[in-house]
Amino acid sequence: MGDKYGVTPGDWVNQVENGGNFMKESAQAEWFEKFEVKTTADWKALLLTEPAKAKEALQYVIDNRDHFLQYNDGWVRDRHKELGKAKLKAEFGIADTGEFQQALKEGKIEGAKKWLEGVIRCHEQNDPIVGHYGATWDNWLRDREEELEQVENK
Repeated sequence: MGDKYGVTPGDWVNQVENGGNFMKESAQAEWFEKFEVKTTADWKALLLTEPAKAKEALQYVIDNRDHFLQYNDGWVRDRHKELGKAKLKAEFGIADTGEFQQALKEGKIEGAKKWLEGVIRCHEQNDPIVGHYGATWDNWLRDREEELEQVENK
């Protein structure tokens, strides 16, 4: 019985344990009960409609990693990247480097400049939503600044 996923409220409390570790099914039930999210696809759908709730659901997984063994560091980085793109798109109308470059081509210099400033601010605050730039940050930033400068000097 239960919902469309077969989850009944309170199921995660009665989790199936495997050597003291949470099973994928019990973790999914727990996540669903708290956020109505069971899978990565559900989380991505939530990100489109309720980004703040998606951020909270992601933080819940991070804070309870021992429950969500199926979500490794790579999965968390990917979700942060998606969260960052959504946040930047909502705030600046530009989600990523490709859209930044397209904005420059279209002459939307001020919007591109504000987006770049927003990304820099996130990086300075160690916000994980731009963590995917990681070791390439200096080169990435130099390239974006050069692209912006070329357009401004035309």
